[in-house]
Parts: sequence; structure tokens; C-alpha cells
Amino acid sequence: MTFSALIKKCRKDRKLSLAEAAKHMRVSPSHLHYIECGKTEKPKMETLYKIITFYGLPIDDACILAGRVPMDVYYKVLNNPRLFNAIRNMEV
Repeated sequence: MTFSALIKKCRKDRKLSLAEAAKHMRVSPSHLHYIECGKTEKPKMETLYKIITFYGLPIDDACILAGRVPMDVYYKVLNNPRLFNAIRNMEV
């Protein structure tokens, strides 16, 4: 499942209109629409966290689907050169 499909399903499960969900998240309805339709593939972290919080989604799973790295992981890697190099040299 894609991130866009997941959040659209969450909204529909709660029987919310796009405008209602956007209002609760404090984002514009058009911006939320673009995310739900997949036109915005990687939402900004601030928006992503608003969506995650509103729907109560697991942070790691949602970030992976959205193609983002959770901020706590990002800062750990950024501030640890050995960890940065270890990840770079990992075989996937």
C-alpha cells in the first residue's frame, strides 16, 4: 500500500471529508488532496507528522511509505559519522 492510499483510507474510515480532515490537521484541503492522490510523493516532515499524529499511524511505517526518514533517526545518523559510513557501506 502507498502512503497516499493509506491516508485516504484512514480518512474514509473516519467518514471525514477532505476539508474536515485538512482542518483538523491544519493543512490546506488542496495540499491534502495532492498528498492523497500521490501528486506530492514525499510530503514535508512537518505535514507528514501532522498526518501521522491525526490518524495515529505508526511513525516508522508511515515514514517508510512516505519515503522519509523519521527525524530521530535522521539526527542520530547526521550526528554520528561512524553510523553514517556504516549505513552507506551496508549491502541491501
